[in-house]
Amino acid sequence: MIFRPVNTSKLGVFNNENYRIVSCMDGHIELSFAQKGKAMTIHFAADKGGLRHIKPAIAEFCEMILMRYTEIIYIYAATSKKRPSLQRLANKLGFSYLVDDAQHHIYVRSR
Repeated sequence: MIFRPVNTSKLGVFNNENYRIVSCMDGHIELSFAQKGKAMTIHFAADKGGLRHIKPAIAEFCEMILMRYTEIIYIYAATSKKRPSLQRLANKLGFSYLVDDAQHHIYVRSR
């Protein structure tokens, strides 16, 4: 999969001045990411055309992060408490449940 840098999100993926954004699948999937110490936080968004490719896209993106950023030990992901399908996806991608906040289940994947 080819991840291309983009300046602004067309799909509403979380971003601010600390997060870089990449897209893949011809713009049907976007991922934003920011390094925080020895951890990386990622967010993703997909349109209807990208949903069937989201699992391999996130898996490959995580592997790329771990290869390029050798100091990264953890990757964190948050899923909405209202979206059990995302919780199942996080588990399938090797993320382990960590803790809850008001709106999210927080997951972590370690090197």
